[in-house]
Amino acid sequence: MSTRFQLDSLLPSSRRCARLTWLLLLAACSSSEPGPSVDSDQTGGSQDSGDGDGDSHSGGDQGTGGALSQDRGAGGRTFPEVEFLYDPSKDVEPSTCAETTISAQPLPLDMFIVLDRTGSMGEDCTLQLDGPPQVDSMWCKAVSALAQYFTSAEAAGHRAALQFMIPAATQSTECGTASTNLHTQAEVDLTQLPEASNGPLILALEAQVPDATSTALESALNGIVVYTAAHQTQGREMIGILITDGDPSFCSDSLSTLSRIPREHFEDTGIRTFIMGMTGATASTLETMAAEAGAPEHSDYCDPADANETCHYWSVADGDPAAFVSALGAIQNTAVGCEFTVPDTDSGVVDLDTVQVAINDDSAPSIMLSPVDGTANCGSEHYTTSQRDGKPTVVLCPSTCERITDTKRLDITTECQGN
Repeated sequence: MSTRFQLDSLLPSSRRCARLTWLLLLAACSSSEPGPSVDSDQTGGSQDSGDGDGDSHSGGDQGTGGALSQDRGAGGRTFPEVEFLYDPSKDVEPSTCAETTISAQPLPLDMFIVLDRTGSMGEDCTLQLDGPPQVDSMWCKAVSALAQYFTSAEAAGHRAALQFMIPAATQSTECGTASTNLHTQAEVDLTQLPEASNGPLILALEAQVPDATSTALESALNGIVVYTAAHQTQGREMIGILITDGDPSFCSDSLSTLSRIPREHFEDTGIRTFIMGMTGATASTLETMAAEAGAPEHSDYCDPADANETCHYWSVADGDPAAFVSALGAIQNTAVGCEFTVPDTDSGVVDLDTVQVAINDDSAPSIMLSPVDGTANCGSEHYTTSQRDGKPTVVLCPSTCERITDTKRLDITTECQGN
């Protein structure tokens, strides 16, 4: 017999794959089990008795209303022919994840600053939070500039920790990463900015004097490595800043050794080290240390004596406060604008393979950015992706990051991996 089943009368509205599964299950059962009982209320229909084995029925012809025919299966059992009809009007589209566009906000910044306090920095002075330094010395200009930056509105939301090169509490310095290296500790731990005029950062700047005898760059760089790695906070960007006026005269003076420390730190942790030089520091030494430490290439604040038009360090000459504060602001903008955590969509976990990243403002066409594998392949319109604390993260390449300004925003369009 031939019996027509409308799937939609048997199953609720579902995806097509649900109907297919039902069909396959029915076909599998029909090869070994008796066919489903079919009641017929058609007029003129009759059924003949079988051959007495109790397992099958031989069907006779029916009158008007159609014929019921039965096929004999394996083992002599019979089951009805079943025709399945698909009604596309009942179909339900598969669940999908909608695109979500996020206007990304940069991470707030944490910075660990190590300031050179060797005797070559010059005469001490009373700290000035506004106005020019009282004494024309690199030390007086540097501490005044730092104090002005720490108390500025531009620093709001960020945090700073402070240490001085070769702390006065010791006559010798550990050069490596052991805890006896006092550069691995902060004179003042991470403090919320802007700072009050009598806050711990300002008081520490007032209390120090430039009287150290050696420039221990290796020790300071290793201290930055240990402190910044130990004080990373989820949802914040950590960096190190080394400010010096001289070439290494204590610990290692090998440029390959000095440059390896911040480079490996950046490769291992993603934490960048920024180098600021003052009069007395050799530009090539600064560049060697800074080139692979994660700082972007730029043309501002390079040493005028440097033959190259671009550099990866910042030079503030004799510590002119305006240049010093501008350089700190440039470092801040470079650091905080580069990494963005992509939040989950409402429909599921973000699929980084579907991310689209664009720089937008309201007056110019979008600048679409392309993903690259690793910073070695970076350009001015590129980004990399990674997982930070289990969250998908977009990291702008350094030269791309420089294109983010107050008038531009970063839009990240994502799709999810599904429910």
